[in-house]
Amino acid sequence: MSLARVLNKHYSLLRPSEQEQAGLKKEYAEFLISLRKALVKTKVRARVFVGGSFAKGTLVKKGRYDVDVFVRIKQIKASRVALEKALMMVAASNQLVLKKIHGSRDYFQLFRHEGRVIFEIIPVLDIPRPVRAENVTDLSYFHVSYIKKRLNRRMADDVRLAKQFCHAHGVYGAESYIRGFSGYGLECLIIQYKTFANFLRGLSRAREPLVLDPAHHYRTAVEARLSLNEAKRQSPIVLVDPTYKERNVLAALSDESFQTFQKAAKKFLARPADSFFVEKPFDLKTFTSRARKRHFEVRRIALHTDRQAGDIAGTKLKKVASYLLEQITPYFSIHKHRFEYAGEQCATLFVSYTPKITIERRGPSIRMKEACAAFKRHHAKTFVKRGRLIAHVTNAKTFEQTITELTSNHEQMYNMGLTEARVETI
Repeated sequence: MSLARVLNKHYSLLRPSEQEQAGLKKEYAEFLISLRKALVKTKVRARVFVGGSFAKGTLVKKGRYDVDVFVRIKQIKASRVALEKALMMVAASNQLVLKKIHGSRDYFQLFRHEGRVIFEIIPVLDIPRPVRAENVTDLSYFHVSYIKKRLNRRMADDVRLAKQFCHAHGVYGAESYIRGFSGYGLECLIIQYKTFANFLRGLSRAREPLVLDPAHHYRTAVEARLSLNEAKRQSPIVLVDPTYKERNVLAALSDESFQTFQKAAKKFLARPADSFFVEKPFDLKTFTSRARKRHFEVRRIALHTDRQAGDIAGTKLKKVASYLLEQITPYFSIHKHRFEYAGEQCATLFVSYTPKITIERRGPSIRMKEACAAFKRHHAKTFVKRGRLIAHVTNAKTFEQTITELTSNHEQMYNMGLTEARVETI
């Protein structure tokens, strides 16, 4: 199938219909009237604007829509209680469920259980310039303005393609358990490359580190990299925020996610197909069968947390999974692993492995003569590695035993957000 044919097909599939868009506009207009009335009653001095994909015209067609509603306030802390009271009034008068989401700055969701719209109410600082921002959400007002001025209808369709393509390959979202492309990042990239096809070609060929500066804040790529602090230039792509030159829009993007994207982009460009826009759920049967053909062991580790579902729980559980993989590597050769988080308070880590017959036991520094002599008495063969005595010993640990030992420190695990870890044989 030709590239043009595949893209034209998905333009229409991903774009909400005129009827859907009209319905959404009507629903959010009514919601805004109710919200503004409640803000007046509770004496919250604020300006309200709609942001996100809905405002920028890059909303992807789906069963339920998130509509970001930003409440611009001069002093957020002073207005926090009054804002929550206003939202309670809106929920009560419109028969909506109100949910408070904790994060770097708390925000709220208002929705009906069977409704098609979730309104996310996000308090942001009412600031005249991006440099005054205290939180990335404070930049949202400037982001909306920038994108709306530069994105035409066809480019908006290309943004939808980019979002769906990245989503299908598990690299859409800046959350810490994904570390992929943010929606705003993809919008900026489409503006940079003009079309979806050029976006794929440009990034699939890119070598790290790639520096993009759409607004030409800096004279050279080197100057851009040196001007950003180290934490902001660790990602494989430095995309200087057009609205704020000290921010890397893609700071959250990991090397792993970028490599996954590049691999998918190259395959799609070589042989375009509809399947590249379809999310492929984890296939446990294939994962297991491939492992067993190679005589690997397979285990499932069920991880649980008591932290808030969503970004917080997902991030905590991903960190626990990474910690466990790192700690078991001395005892087991890890061939494949897959972390699955479904958005609740639990996640699953699938691992295929083979036990190591022998492992390295670290001894004392070679400078410690007496300790070295004692270590050699207990081990027939030793060798020096990085200034330290090492001995090979038989690995007697089972996979289950190792995971149990690692998670038995309840205080450490609680601090990491883990409440339970259970190993299951598949």
